Amino acid sequence: VDSHVKAAFKMHSGPTSRVTLCFDQSLLGCVYDKFGEDTKIERVDDATLRVRVPVQVSNVFFGWVFQFEGKMRIEGPGKAAEQYRNLRQTKNGI
Repeated sequence: VDSHVKAAFKMHSGPTSRVTLCFDQSLLGCVYDKFGEDTKIERVDDATLRVRVPVQVSNVFFGWVFQFEGKMRIEGPGKAAEQYRNLRQTKNGI
């Protein structure tokens, strides 16, 4: 149940997938708040971290990523990353 709630993003449905997120270390608390403090985090460089977490890929999930205004990106899987890029381009009027 706990893992489903963490993946559900406020009960909006979508396919569940393990998504790799790369993010600024200033967002570590936000990632822990969403996925739990037992989430395994990998250091990429001095300022960047990476995590692989199960989520329901949906507009609500993409909105959660958007709120961080470029400090977080979806690295994979490719389909989720492509959907995010397309939504970002639409949002920015590109």
